[in-house]
Amino acid sequence: MSETADRTILQHVDLASDPATESLYFSYDWKERRRHAILDDQQVLGVPGGLRVTFNTYFNSFFENYWFRHTDVHNVTLRVEVQGKGVISAYRQASEGPVYLVKREEYDSHEPQTIEISINRDTGFTYSPGRVWFDVEAEHDSRVIGGAWETSDVGRDIKTSVVICAFNREPYLAKILEAIRRAPEVSYKLAKIFIVNQGNPFVLDDLLPGAPKNLANRIEIIEQENLGGCGGFTRGMYETLRDDDLTHFILLDDDIKLHTESLYRAVTFMSYSHPDVAFGGHMLDLVQPNSLYEAGAQLDPAIAEPVPVNHQLQLANPKNLEEFLTMRPIDYNGWWMFGGSKKILEDAGLPMPSFIRGDDIEFGVRIARHGYQTVPVPGIAVWHEPFYFKLGNWHLYFEVRNRLTMLSLHGNGNLHSVIRKLRRIFTRDAMFARYHSCQFIISAIKDYLEGPDKCFVTTNEALQARLAELKEFGPTRVADAGDPNVRKFTGPLKLATKPAFPILRVARLVAPVRTGRRVPTLTPKQLAPWRLAVFDRYRLIEPADGSVWEYKRNVDLERRQLREFEALLRRLKLSFGEEAVDRSRGLPWLGAWEKIFGVGQALQEAEPAGSETGQ
Repeated sequence: MSETADRTILQHVDLASDPATESLYFSYDWKERRRHAILDDQQVLGVPGGLRVTFNTYFNSFFENYWFRHTDVHNVTLRVEVQGKGVISAYRQASEGPVYLVKREEYDSHEPQTIEISINRDTGFTYSPGRVWFDVEAEHDSRVIGGAWETSDVGRDIKTSVVICAFNREPYLAKILEAIRRAPEVSYKLAKIFIVNQGNPFVLDDLLPGAPKNLANRIEIIEQENLGGCGGFTRGMYETLRDDDLTHFILLDDDIKLHTESLYRAVTFMSYSHPDVAFGGHMLDLVQPNSLYEAGAQLDPAIAEPVPVNHQLQLANPKNLEEFLTMRPIDYNGWWMFGGSKKILEDAGLPMPSFIRGDDIEFGVRIARHGYQTVPVPGIAVWHEPFYFKLGNWHLYFEVRNRLTMLSLHGNGNLHSVIRKLRRIFTRDAMFARYHSCQFIISAIKDYLEGPDKCFVTTNEALQARLAELKEFGPTRVADAGDPNVRKFTGPLKLATKPAFPILRVARLVAPVRTGRRVPTLTPKQLAPWRLAVFDRYRLIEPADGSVWEYKRNVDLERRQLREFEALLRRLKLSFGEEAVDRSRGLPWLGAWEKIFGVGQALQEAEPAGSETGQ
């Protein structure tokens, strides 16, 4: 469905559902008539007579509160193309009160008929903009052919780049490009697609055989060494800055399941959005596809750790959509889908060189200091593998190093609170004989204290060092789980709870290692904090692949790591925020990135770091 001559489509009535996610698009009670609404191959929804189908769903609600507050959209019209006989009813829900009817229109035609309902900001009643949707109640068999939420307001003519950071996930990437090819209403809105490849080389024909010329000409594959997610996305941002025709950018992970209508909505949202707005796409759980993993995140003010907003909200339940009636401010949005005006990059600079983990957090904090607000828009989302499936042990190093760097640069968080949290993590992992994790924390603090040459690094050198530490200090993989009878925490072992934790910790440091004891086999759920057992070794079953790893207590190593850790914490308290990271070299890192990319000094630096750090 294309845009009309006098109106612009803000979002289509989306009928491109998969059976597993149908309830995110439309729903009905089949028990009413014992008949089903069926979506055919042409994405036309057949509604049997007597059945009521509601579009009171995540992808087909129009969240006017977000559009009216953060864009220049003022007038909206719902247009639905139907065939048959029945009634279309539009409803609104605002944060102040219950659901009420906006308007009801009848349809009666053997041929496709267009029904239009105007949605105004001012209805004569006192309310704040909320959420609007429509229902189709079929008197006789009907067909919903399509529709859209449109506006007569004029937006800006923007040219958007899509930046995809790729690393050996060609099957995912091919599906993303194929989805774009099959959606011409989306494809024509994308001025450029930068695929920054940091893995095995490929050409476009490997991903999208027979790509139409008008699409292929807008896809540019950039080959570079593995600079992590940070280096991949930053290269795409940099290329966007270099192209004078481009005005906006959108970042996409290479391992997402793309919702192409969301890409259309994102570009349209940016064409109307206020100058100080960056948008964020919601992350849906690829494993539980009707669940919202997060809608952006807020930072804990004490330790600057992300707290996901609306974490694991079940979107199939319309009642849960009321959560979006209140617009919660966020500190950053992950780069599975994030975008905004090129002016954000010109004002705030390029991301902090960091290889992986925390680059999106620091960038979100920095653009906020430059006056930009990140807005996670409901109905704009992608499916992404949840973090409980993705994270590896070595991520901890980058999380600690980059968070300390961010705190030093921006002065957010409280160092004493951060140290308390680090000490808890270190102590817990030492109790579990996770000495590789303890070593990652030690190395992260040590590299932070060495300053910019170690903090602002985006090569995979740090990753290789962590893999070597994992091999040296990590557990040993064993062939099987051994005794199938898992040790239960009973009797004296129940003393190993939170009140007895300090005593148990000291006991582990002085008690000798005993051999010949039965080796318990545990699962991560049984190895929960504050439910520790006094054992010298144990086996852990990893739920992801069923592998079994043996952890052995090493008193000498544990003492040595503890001494080094505490010494580093004392140094951290003395030097934090002063000489550890030279702020004058930190922002905006344009010269550093150009040197990394080998493209030469082509762009002008943004304002120095002192302008935004108070130095």
